[in-house]
Amino acid sequence: MRPQAVLREATRDVSTGTSKFLLYFLVYLALLGLLTAHEVTSVSASIDSAQKFQQAGANVRIVSSAGRVDGAACVALADNYDVSAAAVRQLPGQFRAATMRSVPLPQYVATPSIEGVLGVKRRDAGDGVRGSRVPGGTGGAVGAHGESDTGVFVGSQVLDQFGEGLRMLAGDPEELTIAGVYPYPDDGRTPGYGFAVVIPEPTSSEPYDECWVKSWPELPEVNGLLHSVVIPSEKSDAASPDLSQLNTTLGRTFDGAAMFNNRMSRFDTYVALLTGATIGFFAVRSRRLELASALHAGVGRGSLTFTQLLQQCVWIALASGVTFAATAVFASYYPDDAGSLLGIAARVIGLGAVGALAGVVGAAVTIRERALFVYFKQRE
Repeated sequence: MRPQAVLREATRDVSTGTSKFLLYFLVYLALLGLLTAHEVTSVSASIDSAQKFQQAGANVRIVSSAGRVDGAACVALADNYDVSAAAVRQLPGQFRAATMRSVPLPQYVATPSIEGVLGVKRRDAGDGVRGSRVPGGTGGAVGAHGESDTGVFVGSQVLDQFGEGLRMLAGDPEELTIAGVYPYPDDGRTPGYGFAVVIPEPTSSEPYDECWVKSWPELPEVNGLLHSVVIPSEKSDAASPDLSQLNTTLGRTFDGAAMFNNRMSRFDTYVALLTGATIGFFAVRSRRLELASALHAGVGRGSLTFTQLLQQCVWIALASGVTFAATAVFASYYPDDAGSLLGIAARVIGLGAVGALAGVVGAAVTIRERALFVYFKQRE
């Protein structure tokens, strides 16, 4: 058969319903969509767990040793490793607002990189927040660090108490300008920082109390790095540095690779391959009497196989396209990982299509002209 004749035959069978295009499209779409959704949602669940782990601050490690943390060495970790690191020191004074004098705000000074470690959200002048002031307060220790020039960071619990529009805290001798707010809910994080003031300052030669390191993926040697920033004590009975995790409620570590490798959907690509092969084979094999008759009438094996490929490619391509489009919509909710999710889906869809085409070819080449009488006896 000439190529034009093969194309006409394939088009005629699809348009007249002889190839049962709609039936196989719906069946294949349902099964392929189910397998793709299972795989993509399993991977997205791992992504959600990773994001939740980071949002909870579980990937922040802290070494604590009062007055023995080298601030410059701590900050240098960010230059030598792919981490965020900041040194923190608590101030002796506490800020007291006139409206809540019985609940003072602890004050900390920290290197400027604390902004990245805590995930501070800057409050720019153009953000539309007009805010209020909390007058009255005492706390000369805050004013002594000149924070009104650069602004301070406050925990989200401060705004829970004073209002979301808060932009200034009046103190003695000067006001505190709130330059940013960091999320610090009561979700198991180390207490003391949610309702507090953090004052960023240039790295000082004065020792700090803590070094915070935020890494992702987490460095296996992070504990050793934290120990390296502690200044050795001259006292033999000095307390050992304390290593801790900002939030332990989600576990000590997050093994994303193990979660991905052990996911229940890891075999879905192969199931898609077998599913596609089964449907493709049955789509052609169910017409064995008609196709054997065509062979008996003189249609060549190659033309017959090519005709079936053209016919079955219609429902294979449409189902694959619909499934991929639906996955793209779902992946749009994960902008940072959309490419990975689409790649995972493409693997399932691609192997499903390969299996379906293989099934079509396999069925077409196994139909025999000499079995025409047998096929006739087997007809429904």
